[in-house]
Amino acid sequence: MILDREYYRVRIVGADFASSLSRFGIRGEAAYFDRSAPNQPDYALFVFGIDRAWGDWSAILQVAGQRASATGGTAPVFPELGMRSTLLFRIERTLGPAASFEVKGAARLRDGDFMLRPLYTRSLSNRWRLRIGATVIGGPEDGFFGQYRESSRAELELRYTF
Repeated sequence: MILDREYYRVRIVGADFASSLSRFGIRGEAAYFDRSAPNQPDYALFVFGIDRAWGDWSAILQVAGQRASATGGTAPVFPELGMRSTLLFRIERTLGPAASFEVKGAARLRDGDFMLRPLYTRSLSNRWRLRIGATVIGGPEDGFFGQYRESSRAELELRYTF
């Protein structure tokens, strides 16, 4: 078997915006990927979101998606297809001057699989920081996140900065 590297041109056009609407922030990004590779379809990616901060809380909710061209090749597009019809979120609460708690995650609306990441952070001193968190992955075995569901984990980090 002979392996031969071939590099195809990709043209990308994108745009983004951010603004405020009363007490909410709104933002979005979109990009179109024009590929010249014979087996890869052209596609567009987009993310639109809204955020809000109040008191010790902040939250952001986003929707990510992808549209592939009707014409295109048969080769799989990975990992770009992973963000098709996905709801992304992050909620954080500041627990005083030295601690915070956040939950962030993603839920794929088509497949019903998800990734959830809670994290607690506490500064123990000017040099020591403690982080306790987890990554929980679930959903159908053939889903984008679900295929990694046995990779769920818990983590503990004690960091010293010098």
